[in-house]
Amino acid sequence: MDGVRISYLIDHPEYIPQLAQWLFEQWDAILGEGTPEARIKKLNAHMNRGKLPIAWIGHANGQLMGTAAIRVHDLEGREDLTPWLAGVFVGSQFRRRGISAALCATVEGAARSQGIETRPPKFTDVHVQVNAIFLGLFRCLDP
Repeated sequence: MDGVRISYLIDHPEYIPQLAQWLFEQWDAILGEGTPEARIKKLNAHMNRGKLPIAWIGHANGQLMGTAAIRVHDLEGREDLTPWLAGVFVGSQFRRRGISAALCATVEGAARSQGIETRPPKFTDVHVQVNAIFLGLFRCLDP
């Protein structure tokens, strides 16, 4: 993970168009957003530091590598579960370099700094919706 920096998305709005395209291509079949522009609107809502939702990006040498976020809710009908680690994505050419682990650790640290008990490494009080696509990722994060 040499040279990779984890930063708030709000500090790097130049990456939003690429990030929106990646997330649209990955999740539109599930989320039904219809256009990358709809994803841009959602990403703009994550441009925060002190209130949820908050998004971070992994980047190096002017190149976007991935993202993760913490949200109040991420599963309709389960608003009682909060907060959520969400939107974890690393571009295919950057996978298996520890970027997703670094992004998730950043989310966990932010949750702790806001007084949310996380009890690593299982994100016990930060909820994660895991489907078959992401099960491998989260197994890697739980040593």
